[in-house]
Amino acid sequence: HSFPTRRSSDLVLLQLVCKELYSHMYDIVENNSFFKYLSGAITKSTQEKKEAFEYLVLKALESYISKK
Repeated sequence: HSFPTRRSSDLVLLQLVCKELYSHMYDIVENNSFFKYLSGAITKSTQEKKEAFEYLVLKALESYISKK
């Protein structure tokens, strides 16, 4: 079996975005705005418009690196 590399890397990036950027309290106050934005970014990325998801990944990487 071939391992679906693209799908696996997308899942890792999604986990990184959620871990680094999601704030439970912010979402309570802002009516699930994080998940709404993330859902929109994922939907757009499936339509070859990857800028929103790439922006989230960059912000998540910045957050991750700043903690080291």
